[in-house]
Amino acid sequence: MLIVDDGSTDRTGEVAHKYSTKETRITYFQQQNQGAAVARNNAIRQAKGKYLTFLDSDDTYLPDGLRHLVTAIASAPPEVKLVYGDFIIFDEQAGTRRPITATPPVSTA
Repeated sequence: MLIVDDGSTDRTGEVAHKYSTKETRITYFQQQNQGAAVARNNAIRQAKGKYLTFLDSDDTYLPDGLRHLVTAIASAPPEVKLVYGDFIIFDEQAGTRRPITATPPVSTA
């Protein structure tokens, strides 16, 4: 797990550093705020694993979400390089949930 701190002003650094010192599979690094694209590109350069996914600070995976994604890509034909799934938009202020179904890409060939 790579944690990229893109200039957080909360306790992200303190908490992430604590976990990364206890768990060797977690790597934490900090950068000045440069935006999500720069943070993601820095994470990609640091990544060493077989699979790559992103989880922003305002997102969460459902309990089996990663397992489903890994199962999907591991069982896909070799030419498949990307998988994605449905998601739910939570509006905390309104207390609502809106499921979004990810539709498969349409071939243009």
